[in-house]
Amino acid sequence: MAFGSDKDQPIINRNLGRALDQASTGSSLNQLRGATIANNTGAGIPKQVTSVRATVSNANPGSTSVITVTFRRDPSDANFSVAYVYLRGYNGNPSNVRVASGANSPISVVVNNTGENVVISVQSSGNAGDAPLASSPTTGIKLPTSAAGYGVNSVGGITGTGIAPALAAFTGKTSIGPTNLTNDATTGGSSAVTVRGIQTIPVSNATPNKGDILRYNIYGDSQWDIASAVGRNIQLYADANSSPNSLGNGEVPAFIGTQAKFGALSSEPAGNSFTSAATASVNVTAGLRFGWGASLGADQFTYGTTWRVSQRIRMNNTTNARYWIGTTDGATGDFSGSAGLASDAPTRTMAAFRYSNGTDTNIQAVCAVSGIQTVVNTGIAPDTVNSKLFEIAWVAGSKFNFYLDGVLVASIITHVPAASDRFGLFWCSDNKNTATAVGANFHHSIITMK
Repeated sequence: MAFGSDKDQPIINRNLGRALDQASTGSSLNQLRGATIANNTGAGIPKQVTSVRATVSNANPGSTSVITVTFRRDPSDANFSVAYVYLRGYNGNPSNVRVASGANSPISVVVNNTGENVVISVQSSGNAGDAPLASSPTTGIKLPTSAAGYGVNSVGGITGTGIAPALAAFTGKTSIGPTNLTNDATTGGSSAVTVRGIQTIPVSNATPNKGDILRYNIYGDSQWDIASAVGRNIQLYADANSSPNSLGNGEVPAFIGTQAKFGALSSEPAGNSFTSAATASVNVTAGLRFGWGASLGADQFTYGTTWRVSQRIRMNNTTNARYWIGTTDGATGDFSGSAGLASDAPTRTMAAFRYSNGTDTNIQAVCAVSGIQTVVNTGIAPDTVNSKLFEIAWVAGSKFNFYLDGVLVASIITHVPAASDRFGLFWCSDNKNTATAVGANFHHSIITMK
């Protein structure tokens, strides 16, 4: 017999699988090669745990907390050996990181008070392999950031433990004090928390109808009121195809200056440009007016029936230029040869923005009654590159608020028009009697009515 050669051996002995006693070694082979591939289920892989929960409590108050994870495993599962606990989202890490393990529930881990929302996964493992992590049960919890962390509330003595997705669960109490959720909600002593304000402004508790929205103080109650989403707006608009038109009012806007239409840009809507001739004039040379009611013999709107006037306009130049943008008791001659508005102080009742080159460095907010003015510097310089949203809101019986691009820039309480004073909408420019072409791009105007 020659060693190292199997040619003289019986054929059956050449097969290792047959040379081994399968009945006695099958179990050992499974332990060596595993019953299945990774992240799969099958013979020998333990069942997933269930009922995963997590709570958080103080470890080192002010810096660390203890996350305690509880779960249930099937006691009849002979393949289960250990449970692994993973955190995702901790310290900004989007991956699952193994942080603890144990054969029985609960399992605890100490973490820093990072204030993050973290996801906790529990994975079953056994001698034959791990249950798939991707389908392992999860829960979530928010880590504290305060110096006290979670635990006894110093005001009400309420013990809190984190239960995802809630910030905290308060046990042994039927109500929560107003300070327990400071800056989040006003509880009013009830465990059924109702949000009762927005930025400290109360919200109406009236029953809304489908499609209603919140409007501030429309019933004079200084709160967010439930109201119809469809309010009355009178709109003027200019686009690349037509001269300025109106919606909600039959009057046709009147304008002065050479008109040019332009299309929308990436940051500017379509509109019309109105430009004066480069000829010295003591009158208004470019602008648009609406609601001055020549057919009625009076201006069409009153301040008492109006909430807000909004106009999007770009001043096209400032040298030797004066602009007015807002509301006034107009005269039809103002746009046809009158110098009534070509002045820093027209003898009018008005609420308007003014920029007058040589007089103003910034845009001014102006209220006037019969020409007696109050002028407030908005602190905002004119912009000849980008349009601005000019808005004026009447606060009944007290003041006018002036906004530029949504920011409150002035409030005026003196020389303010009365609720019964009539007005029309306008913007205009003049060249201060110099040979300068002045004008503006007009996009839209909106009068929001009560």
